[in-house]
Amino acid sequence: MLRTNPDMLVAAHWGPEPVTTEYVRKTVSLFEDREKLFGRLFPHDNVNFGLDPCWISAYPYRQSVLPGVRVVIEARVMNHSGKPKRVSAELKLPQGWTPGRNAGIQEIPSQSGGRIRLTATSPSAPDRRRHVIGLAAIVDGQPLGEFAEAIVNFLAG
Repeated sequence: MLRTNPDMLVAAHWGPEPVTTEYVRKTVSLFEDREKLFGRLFPHDNVNFGLDPCWISAYPYRQSVLPGVRVVIEARVMNHSGKPKRVSAELKLPQGWTPGRNAGIQEIPSQSGGRIRLTATSPSAPDRRRHVIGLAAIVDGQPLGEFAEAIVNFLAG
């Protein structure tokens, strides 16, 4: 921002506003201070892991299927780090589900996203109309537990 030296900023909450170079300097300084603080608060090598609640997510988040079919859910991982991360994921399934083959450990390059394809077979006679599937992850050997979830609705067969 300092190199660009804008004279106007457009924010989602209040629209275009004229700004001075001094305002931009103070704002950048505030962001740098916050980054240092968050760096002490979060146990990660990049503060965006603590600020981005969806750096690991399940895709699709919601799907509708017939009972007894194979379901595919991707673990989508954004690696905010400046170095590659080794990530594995598994579905935490409700009773009656059969896990598919695990995709193993994936290396997600720095500053990029990756996908881990996971499968399971839904029960042929589900006990309710909707199941919640947990998504657990291990990043660089550290288990994170269930970090995300996906919803599966059952269609009438």
